[in-house]
Amino acid sequence: MSSSTTDSLAERLVAGDRRALARAITLVESDDPRGWELVREVYPMTGQASIVGLTGAPGAGKGSKFCTRNCSPIAGPHPAA
Repeated sequence: MSSSTTDSLAERLVAGDRRALARAITLVESDDPRGWELVREVYPMTGQASIVGLTGAPGAGKGSKFCTRNCSPIAGPHPAA
């Protein structure tokens, strides 16, 4: 992925494209340098956002805990993948 492709992904991510979000998550979780380049590019646009990490055994409820605090009440809960 070239720098221009990363720029395009960043633009789509900021615009709210869910497929761009999925790709960005994959890049970061894979510890791909392009993912961290994307984080550096997009982070300044996040306002007062914080980076939070959740750890725990499979099935411990990490996704459920996140969703109860962060899912839109209008859209309803979304199961963690």
